[in-house]
Amino acid sequence: MSNKAAEHHKKALQHLTHAARHHGKAAWHHQAGRYERAMHHAHTASGHHYQAGGHADRALKAHVQHVHLLMREASHRAKNMLSLVQAIARQTAAREPEDFIGRFTERIQALAANQDLLVRNEGRGVDVEDLVRVQLAHFADLVGSRIAPHGPKLRLNAATAQAIGLALHELATNAGKYGALSVDAGRINVGWRLDGDTFTMNWIERNGPPVSRPERSSFGSTVITSLAKMTIGGEVELDYKPSGVTWRFICPAANALEPWEQNLGDGKSN
Repeated sequence: MSNKAAEHHKKALQHLTHAARHHGKAAWHHQAGRYERAMHHAHTASGHHYQAGGHADRALKAHVQHVHLLMREASHRAKNMLSLVQAIARQTAAREPEDFIGRFTERIQALAANQDLLVRNEGRGVDVEDLVRVQLAHFADLVGSRIAPHGPKLRLNAATAQAIGLALHELATNAGKYGALSVDAGRINVGWRLDGDTFTMNWIERNGPPVSRPERSSFGSTVITSLAKMTIGGEVELDYKPSGVTWRFICPAANALEPWEQNLGDGKSN
C-alpha cells in the first residue's frame, strides 16, 4: 500500500471511530428522552460515515495507481535487466575469458539481489551503502577502485530506498552503456550526507566518453529525475556535462530517513 493510500485508509478508520462514538451518544440520549440531542449525534455520525466512505474510495484509487506504477516499473526493470545481462556478458568475456561462466554467474546473481534487499527491508529501512552496493552489484569488482561510495551510516525509509534504488539502477545502466563504466578510465563518485535537516546524495561521473543530453525522454530518465521528487518531495538535478553525468538529490531528512536517524546532526561525506 502506498503512503497516500495508507493515509486515506487511516482517515477512514478515524471517521468510522467517530461515527461509532456518536452512534453511542445518540442511543444514550434517546434512552434518556433527549430526542433533539439524539438526532444531533445521529446526524453527526452519518456525516462521519459519509467522510469515511470518501476516504475509503480515495484510498482504493491511490492503491490502484500505485499498483499500476509498480507494474510499469517491473516491466521496465525486466527489459533493463536484459540489457544489463548483455553488458555484463560482454565485459566479463572481454576481461575474464578464462573464468567467464563463474564470473558471469556471480554478476547475474548479484543483479537479482537488488530487489531482494528492498523486499527484505520493507518497512524497516535500508542502509544507504547497502543500497548502493546492491544496485551496483553487477559492477561489484569496480567498487573501491573505479566506483567510490562514501558517506555516513544512515538508514533510508522504504519509500526513499525504493525511489533512490531505481534511480541508481538507471544511472548504473546508462553508465555501463554510454558513460564512465563503458571505458576503462571512467570513474564514479557516489556520496551522501546529512546536513542538519537536509539529506543529499550525489552521483558524479568523470573520465568517461563525452556525454550529451538525450534527444528524447524515456521512462528511465523519468525515474532518474522525477520518481524521488514525486514520492519523497525532494529536488533532483541531472546535468549532462562533457566530463560526465552528474546527479544530485536533495530532500528534507524527515522525508528520507527513518525517524531515529534524523537527529544525527551533520554527517558529511567528502
